[in-house]
Amino acid sequence: YESLARDPATESQRIIDFLPELESLNIQASFKIHSIDGELDRPIIDLNPKKIAALSAEQIEDIKSVLGQGKEALESWGYRLMSAKGVPHQLQGE
Repeated sequence: YESLARDPATESQRIIDFLPELESLNIQASFKIHSIDGELDRPIIDLNPKKIAALSAEQIEDIKSVLGQGKEALESWGYRLMSAKGVPHQLQGE
């Protein structure tokens, strides 16, 4: 998800390479979504930075205390826990 939201063109090409029957994907398309802002038409977008930036340091530490129990699994999937004082404040996929 993160790589698709960060770089739709590259990731859509990887999908097409894997499933050539698709031939093409419209990465400019918008999708009807339900959100706290109501029903919207929105393109592929990475909302993680915005959502994570809204977390308090205490909330980040609470999340880390739970996710840290599976640190090896997170790392195997390319994630790392970041400090609540770190910049950016997020669990980041690499």
